[in-house]
Parts: sequence; structure tokens; C-alpha cells
Amino acid sequence: MDGQVRTCILEVKEFPRETTYGASVTASLKTDEGPTPTVYLYAGTEALTLQPGDRFTATVKFSRSDLRRGESYDYYQSKGIYLTGNLQGDFTLIEHPSTVSPQYWPQWASKGMKETIQLLFPENLSGFFTALLTGDKSFLPDGLYAALRRSGVAHIVAVSGLHLSFLSGLFSLLIRRRNRFTIPLQILVLFFFAAMTGNSYSSLRAAFMASALLIAPLIGRENDSLTTLSAILFILLVLCPYSASSVSLQLSFAALLGIILLTERLNSRLLSALPGQKTSAGSLLQRARVFLAGTIATSLGAMLFTLCSIGTRL
Repeated sequence: MDGQVRTCILEVKEFPRETTYGASVTASLKTDEGPTPTVYLYAGTEALTLQPGDRFTATVKFSRSDLRRGESYDYYQSKGIYLTGNLQGDFTLIEHPSTVSPQYWPQWASKGMKETIQLLFPENLSGFFTALLTGDKSFLPDGLYAALRRSGVAHIVAVSGLHLSFLSGLFSLLIRRRNRFTIPLQILVLFFFAAMTGNSYSSLRAAFMASALLIAPLIGRENDSLTTLSAILFILLVLCPYSASSVSLQLSFAALLGIILLTERLNSRLLSALPGQKTSAGSLLQRARVFLAGTIATSLGAMLFTLCSIGTRL
């Protein structure tokens, strides 16, 4: 379909985003048979009225997503999007569902969360809290994301294991007794939140890891972190082989692999090297030693493998 112009039916998968020249829409291409590929569309501002689940017909000029200005570009393919398209002229809305399909509940929940944040916080803070809670950086004030990147803390506005661990911890606090009924509900909440934030590879990896940790005692098995991490990577690569080229996936898995393989060993060495070994276990000095060693060991474990991942790309 590369280079072809076709009149086709598309179904909106996410709320459109405003761009410099109009709007971008993620939609699935409806065909009579075979798969329904996901297309990233560039359209005018009139497309901002579309909602998830809407079906429309339009004339689209398609292009392969792995080329950008004549150069190789793997960003879209790593997300399972193999086509981009430019709308030629206006589109015609042919179906606007009266009820929201369950597959689009996360998108509507995300929209509601963002609107609530805009109401609760002043303008100079709402963009940051939106990015912090949902991973959507489009509301950040001009220059703030660049400042976060320069200072090395941009990862706090990327949804990852930190967000999912807080959510899982809150759920466990509210529902203290874990059983075969509450654990599936907790897992559902984790994956729903991952879907709300765009199903980034870091959030999916964290949701899968937390789910394995919750399921293991329920079925009478021990959770093995390395086996779980490998299984999750296998599943993601089966679903989308091109995700192997995603920087998000590489850094997320590299960081956790480093923590699994190195942190415990580094922590033991640091504890033996730090002064105050013979102090009592509950003393302030001993707690400070444990905290300092654990913090440094975890940071180094994550950094060593992510630096290797970055080095291979460079």
C-alpha cells in the first residue's frame, strides 16, 4: 500500500492529538478480510472532533512507516504501526457509537483523569502532574521537558515500574486479604492503568512482572524474576517483533536485568565495605548503612546495563 491513494473505512483507536499542522489520529484500517492494520494518520484540525470507536470513510495517501525523509525510521514499527497516511480532503463520519466499547474504556478513563487534573491544579502545575500520572507530555509547558532531560530526571514522567508499584501497593493497602478473587482484580487494575497510559513497553513490563509476583503464591509456585522477565520479553516480541528496536523496551528491560543480576551482589559488597558492621541491627547507623548500600547498589545495577544498551545503539 506504500504510495497508494485509497478510499477506505477507518476506526479511531485513540483520541486525536493536536499538531503544528492540524491533528494526528491513530486508527485501524477496516478490510473485508485479513488483519486490520493500525495506521497513523495526519489530518486537519477537523479530525480533533473524532473519538475512540468512531468509524469514518476518507481518501488516504499511504506511506510505509519505516522511512522518514528518505532515511530509516523505526519508531512507528516498534509500536506495531506499519503505515502512515495523509488524509486527502474531508472525511465522512459513518458511525458514532452510542455506548463506549470496553476496549476503549482506558482511553476515556485517561481523558477523564487529564481533565480532572486540569481542574484541580493551576495551569503552571497541571501539565507536569498530567505527565507524571499518565505519561502524556503534550501538556508540559514549553521548555520544561527539555529541562528535565538536561537534568537527567525525564524518566519521572515516563510511566514505568514506579507507577505500577505504587498502584499495586495502594490496592494491597485497601484490600488487605489476598485470595483468588482479589488477585485477578488487582492484575486487571494494573493492566487497565497500563492501557490508560498508552501501553508503553515499560508499563507493560511492570504490569507483567507484578502479575507474576501476585500469581506465583496463588498457584503454589516460586516467582523467579529472571524467568519472568524472559517470558515477558518473549510475549512482547511474539506480539510485535519490531518492538526489539524500541529504545523504551531496551532500556526498561536492561535496567531490570541489571537489578536482578547485579544489585544483590553489589549490595553485599557495599555493606561489607561501609563502616559500622558490628552495630546493632536496629540502630540508626545500621539503618543508614542498609539504606545507603541498597540505594547505591540498585542505581548501579540499573545503570550498568542501560549504559551498555545505549552504547550498542551509538
